Amino acid sequence: MQRVDPLTGVASREHLLDRLDVVLARKAHDPTPVGVLLVDLDGFAALNGRSGHEVGDEVLVDVATRIDRTIRTGDVVGRWDDDAFLVVFASAISPAEATVVAERILAEVRSVPSAPGLTASIGLAFASRA
Repeated sequence: MQRVDPLTGVASREHLLDRLDVVLARKAHDPTPVGVLLVDLDGFAALNGRSGHEVGDEVLVDVATRIDRTIRTGDVVGRWDDDAFLVVFASAISPAEATVVAERILAEVRSVPSAPGLTASIGLAFASRA
C-alpha cells in the first residue's frame, strides 16, 4: 500500500482510510468527539486548464504543505482526490475548534502565490459515542 501521495508528499488516500479506521475504532471506548475535514479546491480544474499542469501541480503541493502546517500535531492531512484533501483529527476536537482550523486553512488557500484568488469549500463531519 502506498502511504504517501507521490506528488504532494502528504498521506495517500489509503493511509487516510487506515488512520480513520483507527480513530473510529477508539470511539467504542471514548465518548469525546472526533472529526474529519474535507478541503475541496474551488475552480482548480479551470486553473489547471488555464495555467497548465505544472502550475496546477505546484499549487497542489503548496496547498498540501500549508494545510499540513496548519493542523495540530498528530492530525493527518492527505490527498483525498485530484483537488481535494482530507484532514483526520487524531484526537478529540470540538466543532468550534475544527471550525477555527477550517478558517485557518481557508486563509492559507487564499494566500497561495501561484494561484491568486484560489478558494476552497470545506466540509466537517464528526463522530461521537451515543
